[in-house]
Amino acid sequence: MTTDVVGVTDLRNPESGSCIRVYYPATKPVTREVTNPPTVKLFRNRLPYFASGYVWVFVHVFNVPNLFFRYVIYPLLYPLLYLNPLNHVNLPYAISDAPVLAPKKNTKYPLIAWSHGLTGTGDEHGLLAISMAKRGYVVALPHHSDGSSAYTDLEDGTDVPYEKPIFSNYDPKFRQNQVVKRVSELNAAVDQVLRKNSPLNKFVDTSNLFCGGFSFGGATAGAAASGKSRFKAAILIDGWYHIHFPKYDIDVNLPLELHSAATAPRIPTLFIGSEEFSKQEMLQKATTRVQKLCKPKVRNRL
Repeated sequence: MTTDVVGVTDLRNPESGSCIRVYYPATKPVTREVTNPPTVKLFRNRLPYFASGYVWVFVHVFNVPNLFFRYVIYPLLYPLLYLNPLNHVNLPYAISDAPVLAPKKNTKYPLIAWSHGLTGTGDEHGLLAISMAKRGYVVALPHHSDGSSAYTDLEDGTDVPYEKPIFSNYDPKFRQNQVVKRVSELNAAVDQVLRKNSPLNKFVDTSNLFCGGFSFGGATAGAAASGKSRFKAAILIDGWYHIHFPKYDIDVNLPLELHSAATAPRIPTLFIGSEEFSKQEMLQKATTRVQKLCKPKVRNRL
């Protein structure tokens, strides 16, 4: 089933309070002006908020003084970002909280839980989610609140900024602990869509749940697909399966679930890798190693 209208609604993780943006096949609302339906911005909290997260990452990675960022960089940056045309761009085909398009008789929609990458946010994958929803999928896209995102807003009005690891005293469990929380948020996104009072509950095929992600999100989806998983298949794009910083003598496999024959995915798994990622020698070796551990079926695309 395909559709030219995609509904977008925002849910909240009941534990962390972070946003879960959900995309689904929809129809135009009949109770509102059809010629002027409620649109959905490309950036959920507008471009200045989205971009300030990346600036915050830059500040921490390159050790820019916090006061300089707060009182010099940000005051100059904010008006430029606010006036940027991208700040006013809407997601194509998207209508806020549009009615769900009833699936064909005796069918329901499969659900994909999608995880974004390190220093990213769910906003980056909005167009991809729109594309999948147009083809008959419900897509649940959590904004992770583990400290790996550029910035994550919470329901109580507070924010979770990017958390930079201390490389000179690196904790090998730092990213793995984030993966654990990310996986819990990926599962929470599914649970929120399927909860009893969810408007999407009766339209989702609970026997067809899938997961996927990009970069750190690929590692997250891989961990979610490992062991006794609720998901039927996984899509891992440019997965981050190894941390390598020779300057600090850091070599860590990530996530641990993917690097163990006992827990590696036993569901169909599609690995998609870009040419740029394949140039990273240690990462490529880790990817090949992980692929060999996955069963019963692995497909690799470059």
